[in-house]
Amino acid sequence: MNAPLIPTEDDLPAQPKVLLVDDDEVNLLLTSIALRERGFHITEATSGEQAMRTLTEWLPDVVVLDALMPGLDGFETCRQLRHLPGFESLPVLMLTGLDDDESITRAYQAGATDFFVKTTQWSLLAGRLHYLLRASRTRLELERSKAKLARAQDLARMGSFDWRHGERGERSGLLMSSEALRVFGFGPHERLGLRALLRMVPHDERRALMRQLHDALRGSTVLASDAPIVLLDGRQRIIHIEAEPDFDEHGQSAGFTGIVQDVTDRRQAEDKIRHLANFDALTGLPNRRQLLWRAERALEQARRMSHQFALLLIDLDRFKIINDTLGHGAGDELLVEVGRRLRACVRHSDQVMEGAIES
Repeated sequence: MNAPLIPTEDDLPAQPKVLLVDDDEVNLLLTSIALRERGFHITEATSGEQAMRTLTEWLPDVVVLDALMPGLDGFETCRQLRHLPGFESLPVLMLTGLDDDESITRAYQAGATDFFVKTTQWSLLAGRLHYLLRASRTRLELERSKAKLARAQDLARMGSFDWRHGERGERSGLLMSSEALRVFGFGPHERLGLRALLRMVPHDERRALMRQLHDALRGSTVLASDAPIVLLDGRQRIIHIEAEPDFDEHGQSAGFTGIVQDVTDRRQAEDKIRHLANFDALTGLPNRRQLLWRAERALEQARRMSHQFALLLIDLDRFKIINDTLGHGAGDELLVEVGRRLRACVRHSDQVMEGAIES
């Protein structure tokens, strides 16, 4: 007697629930006993109609259907259960005494996961059920992982794409995920070609981007670039593009695989942080840090060019009295006005910096 095939994976149910459907009561009894002895919890049904009534109130781990039954046969039962909510991916094993290709094709067309020729070698049947359960669990985990990845990409405003060298006469070899299409303001089922994408880049920026694309194509190198785009609704966004080359079995360049990400908010935050680090928030003038950096650069340039430069320091006398008597609000207004007047009276080549104003 063959030893039963028992799975070793801990994630399989301890006692998998099986709906066994067969109009032959003797075969139904023998199969039920054999599967129960091998660790399965069996619920029996003697017709397709009874099976459908059972499935409206109960969700098994796997369904075993006899193909040939009076009334609602196994093929039609499988078709109907596939339309029940939550049963789209349920493993269904079709039992048949027929080994012709037509019956096998009908089983798969009806939505069966696999088929099995009726036999008294119960260990083989139990093993096939364990494999179906294991494959179903793996598929569910992959679908969950895919859903989590899609959600993470959506939150990060990121999507993936795949571009292949187009055949002669082919319009586009670009395939984009639904998340990538959403980055560019399109729906998940819309088609978007490379030329249409390039037309979304402003004309003065397009040439530089196309030069980078041509260099990456010519050298089969990694592409990493930021590009401004204008969406169909007129909004301006900044898209980060990263792509790596793919090669065929002959080592020839086959295309690129990569990601696109909307980095507009990040770039705006970076620009704001950079501005706050170098400019005074009140007056908008370059701050003390910029004063020191620009003064050092001017000194280096003066030494190199053998000329001089001038630095004028302006102090506001009795500024503390204004703060103490009129309040800091009045002092802030004075600083803003002084900065405005200084900028208005200097040449375009001159620089006014907040480092010359003491608060």
